[in-house]
Amino acid sequence: LPGNNIQSIIEDKAGNIWFGTHDDGASKYNGNGFTKYAMAEGLVSNTIYSVIQDKKENIWFATNKGASKYDGKKFTNYTTAQGLADNYVWTVADDPTRNIVWFGTNMGLSGLKLKPSEDSNRQDNIFETFNKNTGYPIKDISRSPCFIDNKGIIWFGSAHTELIRFDYEAVIKNKAPLTLKIQGIK
Repeated sequence: LPGNNIQSIIEDKAGNIWFGTHDDGASKYNGNGFTKYAMAEGLVSNTIYSVIQDKKENIWFATNKGASKYDGKKFTNYTTAQGLADNYVWTVADDPTRNIVWFGTNMGLSGLKLKPSEDSNRQDNIFETFNKNTGYPIKDISRSPCFIDNKGIIWFGSAHTELIRFDYEAVIKNKAPLTLKIQGIK
């Protein structure tokens, strides 16, 4: 084990134990030994706060410099450049019914919609962000776990000792362009 400051532990579907550490990357224990994964192997950061496995068996890492997805062969990294609300990602949760991975950040909640592309070698991923800038009173999601209940409600804590309940289905998704109507000029 490369580091002793363990931030997150999960067991994947194959029975491997994954450890996310503070400053030493991640380690996978397969029952016989450890394999280290760090920035040199493709992680976006060596400081990991949360680790999960999604329904497609990808391993996701929430870090202080964005999020990383490990598909068993390579890492794909996500930062504000790809649409995250903030690079400080505290928590990550899989929403398999909607095919969304949720990220709790210092600047709100980001949902990554995983959409298969027409090109089978890639996915067209789309981020949605919910925070004060987009009209939602969500900010400073803390290191508390993110939980999705059996009704699809997303629960998480904030750095301001708040419990946040977010119902994605209640979000109004008006795709029609806004009409500007000038009523007068002074």
